[in-house]
Amino acid sequence: MALFDVSAARAWDKAQLTSATLYPDATIVAREIAIRSKFERIIGVSLSATVHTEYFDGDGGSILILGHHNPNAESTPRPVTLTSITTIATDDTETAFTADELTNMVKGPGDLVRRSGRFPRGRRNIKVVYTTGYVDPPQDIIDAALWACIEDLMPSSIPSNAIDGSEMQGAINWSKVKDPERGRWWGNESVDAVLREHRALETLPGIA
Repeated sequence: MALFDVSAARAWDKAQLTSATLYPDATIVAREIAIRSKFERIIGVSLSATVHTEYFDGDGGSILILGHHNPNAESTPRPVTLTSITTIATDDTETAFTADELTNMVKGPGDLVRRSGRFPRGRRNIKVVYTTGYVDPPQDIIDAALWACIEDLMPSSIPSNAIDGSEMQGAINWSKVKDPERGRWWGNESVDAVLREHRALETLPGIA
């Protein structure tokens, strides 16, 4: 899922980016793809949702290790939204967890844990469906991506330590960062502040 399209980028910037001659559609699209990829690497979160279906061997215990929510296996797993858990009997009869049973699941660093009850023993007898990454990226991430796009395409017109701008008599008036915090990727404090915030998030929506 793109963080912004060409129209949004042109509308966001009220200066040169409105020119299709200086900044063709393909140029803006390419920057969005590059920015989205770099954002994901920086914050460790996938900005496009991916549905995963995984099968497990029940061992009579209460823990399932999620293949795509394991920090050691995948660099951009968060957030995680749990869709369903189904147990499969030897006759292939499937029994889905109830809403209460799903609520009974809690997250670990890379796993799911039942507060009460145990998973039945068996070979590939448990199916878990869940989504990793944002279905709808947060608005502050989208805004930061737009700032980054302008920063990347017009570096000469935006100071590397700019944090904000407002139109004053048809021109952009930029304020500057005196002493930016650690963690500078674009130099634009509005962008970097958002990335630092999301880089620190450990929340997993959909799992108690």
